[in-house]
Amino acid sequence: MKKVKINTLSPLTPHTILINQGPDQDLEKNRLEKDKNKHQGRVRQFPHITGNYPALFMIQIPPSELLLSISNNLIEDFLKETGISIAPIITEDLHISLSKPFPIRNHQIKMIMEMIRNDKQNIQLESSIQFILDEYEIYCNEDNTRYFISFNVSVGKSEISKVIKLIDKGLSSFGFPSFYEDPKPHLTIGWSLNNILNTTFPKKGKLVHHFIFTTDRFFLKVGKSFYPLFFFQQ
Repeated sequence: MKKVKINTLSPLTPHTILINQGPDQDLEKNRLEKDKNKHQGRVRQFPHITGNYPALFMIQIPPSELLLSISNNLIEDFLKETGISIAPIITEDLHISLSKPFPIRNHQIKMIMEMIRNDKQNIQLESSIQFILDEYEIYCNEDNTRYFISFNVSVGKSEISKVIKLIDKGLSSFGFPSFYEDPKPHLTIGWSLNNILNTTFPKKGKLVHHFIFTTDRFFLKVGKSFYPLFFFQQ
């Protein structure tokens, strides 16, 4: 089996996001339509507000040649079977989500990180987490507007779920949305606006190769910047 150690990134300064606001509903409707076209038909999960940054807790996944090859082969097989194209996730964005996307203000970043760090002893994890990706599954978002092909975590799922629960506790203190009640940690490799659940392609299946990863650090991504959450004690 191939074992990959997850790389870490240094904390960066968030990029400023400037958004025009106004009470004119027609102007807002036009802006949203332009934004939808700009982002290949994808719909934003929360509205723009000046001073807010899109945020997400995650585990970064390094894009090995083998991982990308198997991902591309699966996407090509889906196209041959169904005639539907799947847009691959760019390599820099490969990750496992530990929260739903949420809007955060700059001054909240430090507060929420400290709250989660101070509570980390409650999840009873004393070392790095090893997890395995060994099957694919097709998902859709809550609004049924986007569909995804993802690699599921099998071994290590319970440990990652503990981290998700810890992050949920911190996010709820700020009124941010919790993750799914029964989390299924996964790495998304491609997406589509078409309903790819209603095809003849199997909704779930084993991968031809198992991917083993080890991590002792998690990240809060804010805009294009990454903030390391914490290390476990070795």
